Amino acid sequence: NRVTPRTEISWPVPDGASWRTVSLLKHYGKINGQTLQAWSSNGEPLCKLCQNPCLGSKSKAPEYFEDLFCKKGCFEQYRIKTSQKYLRQELFSLERGVCTICKLDCHALAECIRHLSLEQRKCYIIRKAPEFKKYKRLLERLATDPKEGNAWHADHIVAVSQGGGECNLENMRTLCVICHAKVTAEQRRRRRSSLVRAKNGLQITIEKLIAKVCHKRLKSLSYQGSLGNCQESSGSDTDKDLLEIKVMGSVYSSDCSLSQTDGDMGLTMKEDQDNKIRDEK
Repeated sequence: NRVTPRTEISWPVPDGASWRTVSLLKHYGKINGQTLQAWSSNGEPLCKLCQNPCLGSKSKAPEYFEDLFCKKGCFEQYRIKTSQKYLRQELFSLERGVCTICKLDCHALAECIRHLSLEQRKCYIIRKAPEFKKYKRLLERLATDPKEGNAWHADHIVAVSQGGGECNLENMRTLCVICHAKVTAEQRRRRRSSLVRAKNGLQITIEKLIAKVCHKRLKSLSYQGSLGNCQESSGSDTDKDLLEIKVMGSVYSSDCSLSQTDGDMGLTMKEDQDNKIRDEK
């Protein structure tokens, strides 16, 4: 459920600090793993969360991961935001695996069915939590592998989709797998309903915009039409005379008009030539 990279969970590194590769040690000096840690310009290791100096006795030669932090609170906050396993452990220490909705003791349920056969497990689960009859896949998973991860989940009170992904224990609660399935289905239904409402709202907005543009266009055409009627009533003869004028070479003149005009001009030129010859004789 983490959406922010681990490198962005920590606070900004102070000026002059540099990153170093730190080796974590087990007993007898064996290397357990390596990680990055910021060190100040004075050669002091900085806390992986708050970037304050680590003053512990093992800060410069850390053995465990918690030695990379200035205090226990920083270590717990960092692990809760980066490790689901640690988050479950801390939540179990507070609520002991009891569902906060139906009050089913999921920890005791998983412990009781481990020594039973598969069919006995299913019968015991249904007797303790009859809702498992409606969720056969969850029933089969828990009966086949009776571990606590198949019995209860760490649920976000404020959903991840609403910004509750990276949080402290205050936003976490224990839910049995049945209640968690119901809550997840309800959240999915709400998201789907919200998307449908958003889609319908967008469609209505588009339709209103189209109607507004069409109304404005029709109003403009109606106004232009009324102006045209006024011009026809006042000067129709003048308009007709103007339309009947033929302009040589004009793109608004038809081919037949041009050809007729050219023919008339040709006849006029021929008559002029005949008259000239007659006068010479």
